[in-house]
Amino acid sequence: MAPIESSTWGIPAHITGIFRVVEHTDLLQMGSLGAGFSINRLITTRIIVKKAPRTKATVFFNNERIQGCVSLAVMKQFQSYLEHFSIRVEHNSELPMQAGFGTSGAGALGMAFALNELFQLEKSPEELGQAAHRAEVQCRTGLGDVLAQMVGKGELRVKAGAPGIGKIVFLDWPKDQLVLSIALGPLSTKKIITNPLMIQRINQYSVEALERLKAAPNLQEFLKASYYFAEKTALMSKEVRELLDTVTKEGFKGSMIMLGQSVFVVGLKEELKRCQEIIQKKFPQAKTWLDSLAQEGPRIVENHVKG
Repeated sequence: MAPIESSTWGIPAHITGIFRVVEHTDLLQMGSLGAGFSINRLITTRIIVKKAPRTKATVFFNNERIQGCVSLAVMKQFQSYLEHFSIRVEHNSELPMQAGFGTSGAGALGMAFALNELFQLEKSPEELGQAAHRAEVQCRTGLGDVLAQMVGKGELRVKAGAPGIGKIVFLDWPKDQLVLSIALGPLSTKKIITNPLMIQRINQYSVEALERLKAAPNLQEFLKASYYFAEKTALMSKEVRELLDTVTKEGFKGSMIMLGQSVFVVGLKEELKRCQEIIQKKFPQAKTWLDSLAQEGPRIVENHVKG
């Protein structure tokens, strides 16, 4: 049997400005309250399968083999369909892993949607979103990205949990307001969301930030509340603090990306291009991306099933 490949699925990257950890014994109920937005820079996933004596899976990110905890955790939920198949999973992204862009949530969603398409399982988007959320929470790589990445836009997550359980209120976000993302390096989400002292501080300061935002769910309030949250939780490294100080002193509005050695800035295209130039001069090691807000969730970006 010749290999069969799925379409290439694209999932928007997601950035969190504020979050509150919600623990639960049921992985679908566990997650986070918070606020953030999805950007039109996609993390893509393609799956290639062929018959094999036993089930075997390899996961790649930008052509480099990775452990792929989240991808394998999604696969496990589909294992009854995957017996005697060799599976190659290809995730690709211009955005780095562990920098706060929701690459693991995007990979999990891409995996679920691609498997559903490839094996013609006819599962609903909600079921696929739940499979992705379960995998991400199990691997402790994220808590609220999947719920947000299913729909795109700017969001306030008012009830924690997987798609179909968690609830979102959309933020009022003018169309001309774009996003400049600036990354300095990796930061492990797992280390922070499994640290009780960190969680206590995060949960303490997220309450006030989210209450403010609930009263006025708009972009300006989101920027203020995110900055307040980043300041109070002391999650910023020295480098991120220096980067954010540079940005705010120049009159731009933004905050730390949760959780990454990264910062986001929101503004008009021309303003952000000027900000990009300043950053590139002062922080030559930083990587920058300029994007609009994503208006939708998972979508096919290339072709249909081949085989």
